[in-house]
Amino acid sequence: MSDNLAKLNKRNTLGGILPLILLAGILLYAAVLRFTGQNWDDFSHIHPDERFLTVLLLPQIGGGNTFTADQHHFPDQELLTARDNPGFNSLEAFRECPYARLGAVQNTHSDKAATWLVDEGRISLYENDYAAQAALLAGNVDALLVAQSRANLYQDAAQSIASLRSEEIQSLHCKYKYPATGGLGGYFDTRCSPLNPHNAGHGFYVYGAFPLFLAHFSGEFLRDATASGLPLFDFQGGHLVWRGLSAIFDLLTIIAVFALGRRVHGTWVGLIAALFYAAAPLAIQKSHFGTVNAIATLLVTVALYFAVSVQQRGKYSHYLLFGLFTGAAVASRINLAPLAGMIVIAAAIQAAPVFDPRLKSSERTRIFTRHFLGLALAGIGAFLAFRALNPYAFAGPGFFDLLPNHRWLENLESISAGVSGAQDYPPNWQWLARSSFLYTQKDMLFWAMGLGFGLLGWFGWFWIAYRLLRNRKAAVDALILLIWIGGYYLFMSRLAAQTMRYYLPLYSSLAVLAGWCLHEWHRHARKHGRSPPNIVIPMMGIGALLCGSGVYQVSNGASDATALTALLLGIVLLASALIPRMNKWRPVILGGFAVVFSLLWGLMFSNIYRHQTTLVQ
Repeated sequence: MSDNLAKLNKRNTLGGILPLILLAGILLYAAVLRFTGQNWDDFSHIHPDERFLTVLLLPQIGGGNTFTADQHHFPDQELLTARDNPGFNSLEAFRECPYARLGAVQNTHSDKAATWLVDEGRISLYENDYAAQAALLAGNVDALLVAQSRANLYQDAAQSIASLRSEEIQSLHCKYKYPATGGLGGYFDTRCSPLNPHNAGHGFYVYGAFPLFLAHFSGEFLRDATASGLPLFDFQGGHLVWRGLSAIFDLLTIIAVFALGRRVHGTWVGLIAALFYAAAPLAIQKSHFGTVNAIATLLVTVALYFAVSVQQRGKYSHYLLFGLFTGAAVASRINLAPLAGMIVIAAAIQAAPVFDPRLKSSERTRIFTRHFLGLALAGIGAFLAFRALNPYAFAGPGFFDLLPNHRWLENLESISAGVSGAQDYPPNWQWLARSSFLYTQKDMLFWAMGLGFGLLGWFGWFWIAYRLLRNRKAAVDALILLIWIGGYYLFMSRLAAQTMRYYLPLYSSLAVLAGWCLHEWHRHARKHGRSPPNIVIPMMGIGALLCGSGVYQVSNGASDATALTALLLGIVLLASALIPRMNKWRPVILGGFAVVFSLLWGLMFSNIYRHQTTLVQ
């Protein structure tokens, strides 16, 4: 008996260590693919989004303020003097004269700008433009400050001696508010913070601020460490810092995918899912760019993990953590806001017993109250994270000044028009007359995910949906992933712009479903001695696509090794799906193909970064 116990303990130890060893191997494989060739374009900054974020914007934030026009809050102004008796010929002469008085109409932008221009004791306010003009003609004031759009009301009696642009007025405002720092405001002060992209010489910014802040503060640390001569530090540019962050965050996403798969279906599903995601070319590509995508995908994956945790356990801490990571995700990309709905689904599953009439009323009340408070915690967490990590969505200047930032809303409206197709924009021409569903699926299957991962992931989605409709055992376990994938895919498919990176937040969930498919088929074959009938569908689908690709290449004169290999693999998969004697071995054949193909697919794609880009060459 002691020998049996020793064997059992040895098996349990091996079962606990082996997954960690395999996960470490997957991470090593992924790290090589992600960190190889980080400077693949030799400082040429080809990607337009990355160029904007890392070359044009990143070096500008955090130092000083370079304001851009804001006609909503700081409209252009005119300094007017009487036409018959001008008195002053410039703004500088007027400001330097200690007894010169300035008039403005109250409750306008001009009365505020007047206080930033001269001492308050030199200002007189009037109820309307007619009263202000009469005061100027009577000599009660030496000049008037009026909005440029209203200056024509004074043209018969006054003349302009100076124009103040919106940028100048913003500078006056911030210097008046923060004299000790020369106008540099606090973190939450949208109007005066040097971290606000609108105050860094850029009037348009629609990305989340959180990845920008990560790159900025990391770059400052590396720059200082390099300047101090610390070993191992070599700052070569903000874009390489951001690319490094993208690679690090994507490696963390692989761990999060493993945890998500393990939480939903078990350790082996988590391992297979981690492998599929590690080999996905789109994830590898985004690790080589200084953009928001890789960072946002990690946050989405962790948020989904806690949503599933709420569905299974309903702990308050999981509600709060879901909210924090969701808020951080939306602070990275605003179009991830639908993620917030997943916690409502999870809470509804946990609170379902309130509809059981057999429970006591007090127990139903307790369950409802518990999960209502959980949703409130999630909402508070999401708000706190979004407020802290994307502060310039609000007007400020304090944390609790929660009015929305008008410029931020304008930018969102503008980009929404651009990607929806309502605005004629040359980059959008590539998507004209394309089916959003077929086009995105083609990109996913033949490039961004690969045939193995892509078809298994989407087949898993339909299989889970079918099991749920048939009320099969444990079908509800993946309900969060099912709704997230389907809902977000439809949400993004409404756009005219069908950029592949828009769908990267789905890849972690699809990887879990792909891993679940392989594990479920293998389990069924071991238990019943035969494969489930539905495994034939993806085998024939992948086989047909490979055969079709091979035949197309060969018929067009490209009878190379790639075309012949695709044709051969397609024939093998089709034969395995149709020959009855192969029934038991189909999970092994399909699983082996999917895993090996995905690993090779990722390696082949990473060759791009082992060579200098052809444009630079």
